Amino acid sequence: MCYESISFKPEWWDECEKVARRRSGCHIGMGKGKEFKDGRLSSYESHLVGVIAEAAVCIYCGQELNREILPGGDGHRPDLVMGDLAIEVKASQYTPPYLRIDAQAEEFQSDIAMLVFVSIQKRETEFWGWISREEFIEKSSLTDLGHGERLVMKPPFRDPALLHTISSPPKAPCYACRREDWWLSWEGGWTCRVCHPPVEGVEWLGMARHGSSP
Repeated sequence: MCYESISFKPEWWDECEKVARRRSGCHIGMGKGKEFKDGRLSSYESHLVGVIAEAAVCIYCGQELNREILPGGDGHRPDLVMGDLAIEVKASQYTPPYLRIDAQAEEFQSDIAMLVFVSIQKRETEFWGWISREEFIEKSSLTDLGHGERLVMKPPFRDPALLHTISSPPKAPCYACRREDWWLSWEGGWTCRVCHPPVEGVEWLGMARHGSSP
């Protein structure tokens, strides 16, 4: 399901076009133009869709868009970081959008992936939710949608509003057991794993923070 949408102001759109042109020109200049062409979109158009999705998530999370140009690609680094949370932004022009990850390229290296539908015609984006890396690996399946086998997961995903409830884990050990082994619930609260181990389904997979006794 679509949780929320953002309509782009003209100045936001213009900035995205500038970044997309620089990224596209950089890769074509290195002889990578065909690699970034998916059969429907030109290199520039593919980059524009991706940049718009990144910008939408940055606007939603109150972060700055990464305008850095990396000739060799980003190596699947996070598209943005919010506190301790590394976010990979995935764009789609299909409805409903599927989250597709290259199973061989270790593409999903961030804590979570946010799925964004992009409408170039309407200059709008829709947030279809997010998923942690561990939960995606657990629930996705190998599927061929016409571009070779990839790990694919269909909606629904997690509500983006949950991202605003996340805080960093406690820096001090648990006052009772003196251990630093915390788990994060889907409501955003950190709990000592030793004193209060989670029951199945309540832990935010992939968001544990482990430490040792002082």
